[in-house]
Amino acid sequence: MSRTKHMSKRMSQRNIDDTMIKLVTQFGDYSPDGDKIILNKKSLESIEMNFRNYLKAINYMKSKGGLVCIENDNVQITSYFLNSFKKAKLNGH
Repeated sequence: MSRTKHMSKRMSQRNIDDTMIKLVTQFGDYSPDGDKIILNKKSLESIEMNFRNYLKAINYMKSKGGLVCIENDNVQITSYFLNSFKKAKLNGH
C-alpha cells in the first residue's frame, strides 16, 4: 500500500515503524465510519497471549525436529514429528 509524505513524516516524528503499522493493519479493527484501523491495549494483550502460545508450540516443534501434517483434498489425514520419522527409519520400521 502506498503512503503519503505526511504519514511518513508523522511516523518518523512519533517513532512509529513499519512493523507497528503492519500489526495495526493485520490485527486492528475498523472504526464504525471505516476510515481508521484501531489496535487498542486489550487487543494487543490478546495478540501477545496468542504469540506466546505460538512461540511455545514453535519451540516444542523445533525440539522434535519439526512437524509434518499430511492432507489430501482439504482433509487432514495424519501428523508426525520429524524426529519420530528418523527414529522409525533407524529402527528399521
